[in-house]
Amino acid sequence: MGFQGDKKFGQSILNTIEIRFRDWLIPMVPRRVESYHLTLTTILWSALIVVFSFLAKYNIHWLWLVSLMIFMQYITDLLDGAIGRARDTGLVKWGYYMDHFLDYIFLSSILIGYALLLPDVFKYRLFFVMAFFGAFMVNSFLSFAATNKLKISYLGIGPTEVRLVFMGINTLLLVIGRSAWVLVPPEMGYASTLTDGELRSSIIRDEQSFLILSENVRKVMMSPYSQELLAKPVTRMTEDERTAVRALWRDFVEACMELEILKRRYRGFYHVDYLVNPGLHADAFFIAYGAFVTQYESSLLMSERISKNDFLGNTLNEAMPEYDIPANSYRDMHNRMMHADELLRLNAGFVYLKVVDKKLSDTFDLLPLVENKVENIYKYLGKHPKRFMESPLDLLEQTAFKAWFPFQKEVAIQMSRFRGTDREMFIDPPLIAQHVDQLQPGDILLERRNWFMTNAGIPGFWPHAALYIGTLEVFDEFFAALGGLGNQKPSDLVASRYPRAFKSWSLPERGFRRSVIEARREGVILNSLENSADCDYLGVMRPRISREDQFIAVLAALSHAGKPYDYNFDFSTDAALVCSELVYKSYIAAQDLSFDFETVNGRPLLPPNHMARKFDREYGTPDQELDFVLFLDGSEDQQRAMPADVAAFRDSWRRPKWEVLLD
Repeated sequence: MGFQGDKKFGQSILNTIEIRFRDWLIPMVPRRVESYHLTLTTILWSALIVVFSFLAKYNIHWLWLVSLMIFMQYITDLLDGAIGRARDTGLVKWGYYMDHFLDYIFLSSILIGYALLLPDVFKYRLFFVMAFFGAFMVNSFLSFAATNKLKISYLGIGPTEVRLVFMGINTLLLVIGRSAWVLVPPEMGYASTLTDGELRSSIIRDEQSFLILSENVRKVMMSPYSQELLAKPVTRMTEDERTAVRALWRDFVEACMELEILKRRYRGFYHVDYLVNPGLHADAFFIAYGAFVTQYESSLLMSERISKNDFLGNTLNEAMPEYDIPANSYRDMHNRMMHADELLRLNAGFVYLKVVDKKLSDTFDLLPLVENKVENIYKYLGKHPKRFMESPLDLLEQTAFKAWFPFQKEVAIQMSRFRGTDREMFIDPPLIAQHVDQLQPGDILLERRNWFMTNAGIPGFWPHAALYIGTLEVFDEFFAALGGLGNQKPSDLVASRYPRAFKSWSLPERGFRRSVIEARREGVILNSLENSADCDYLGVMRPRISREDQFIAVLAALSHAGKPYDYNFDFSTDAALVCSELVYKSYIAAQDLSFDFETVNGRPLLPPNHMARKFDREYGTPDQELDFVLFLDGSEDQQRAMPADVAAFRDSWRRPKWEVLLD
């Protein structure tokens, strides 16, 4: 007897119907479609099952397409061998091997899809499902080796029936959605590990814990200090205030995490049999639901306050490694709060509370507190229905940003390297040496280099800003008279607070002393004036503030040394900075100096050109906050830069960025 791998033995429940269906389909298959084409389509169906299952995490209706792929694989698997036999063109042994190997791939794709979709607790159970089906396949192949008969159906159950089971599971999931395991997570839980007496003692302790945590989160939210701090515009916050905001966010996150622990401790309340011990069941549920609604209410209130303060959410989304808070913590809290699972828990939990509230222990006097919190949540959600739409739209925006940002960053880097000429800059070290004595630590430098492509992407004539801090000797001499330093030199304070910046400041740069701090492509660096002002135009302004405030501004600038350049150009974050942001955040503590921002793509920006515009608009008025120091005006016609007066500098911000083409 020859090889019998192309023949299958065993009768399944649907075998008769399946044969009629197969014979009806065979004539419809185009002649150009070969049996091996149909076999290999299983790869496509399997890949799409994984993709659609992943998408079903975000929209359960993608499971309809998973079921469609299972059906399509059934059709091609039904026909591949039959087409070969009907046309006498089949590759029998290749078909035997490839068909059953791809059946395993197909099964794996279904289980991988469920692993992506279902809660983590199901994943180890899927391993047992894989082991069961794997044993079934191994048994079939061993039996074939011994008998030369490939039996694939047992007790009337074959691959077709198994496919129907998977499609039925998908349909069941579509009907009930994720509701079942959202409301009743399939885990043993804390409650199931304790005796009734131990659980009662635990609930009594945690009743007090719930009261304390509720009060803690209320204090974080309602204290006058926190309300004042959260209401202050991000663009006017000092570094200390930003630090205080982060500490406040840490306190809020910690309070919410403690409530999360309490909630998870009793989320398995249903393991306490309601019919046997209704009071204990009700008390365990109440602690879990009370922690949940307290967490939900406080998150809504915090989100509302943050949303009223432009760009504060961006600040809180920065990673805070000093508090072990990951990046995007505020965004994740906001998205979770508006997630359908949380709303389902809120509503179903409130309904169930009405069912069991009469069974709560007499010691529980917290019911009005929890009911009031639920009422507050419903009132808020009723007044702000648009918040339900913000979460998916935010997710779409965040996904688009993740895809776009690497491209945006690479474009910015490449543009910064492109210059349309190879001539020397108009301002060189000898020219700088003639004017350096006019500068003081704390002076704001505006710079422009013609022919650089980056000029096209930055608003206005002036594309770059930097801060002059002087050499270490100049710095010490200028601030020597400040009080509060004791026997220390000003630079000794820098060395103790910012050793990394001090070390860089002490080292020469291309043969010159470092005297400028600025944000460039390589990040926030200390540079020499000769290298920083290697440009075609240089404007210098001096803030009208006290020497003490100048000292604070320089120290603030040095605190940012070593940070990366912010290719996202977002002033509301501190982890990375752009050039004008460094200048702005250095002077943010000075009450007598303010800058006007503009919002671009939802982010606050301060283009360097706005600094020159501010000087022009305030010049000669009682509101003037900046003084003129120096303007070295470049000329493409004369191929050099020359000192110009205050009138020329006042007019400079109006110049077109393509002025180079007009000379």
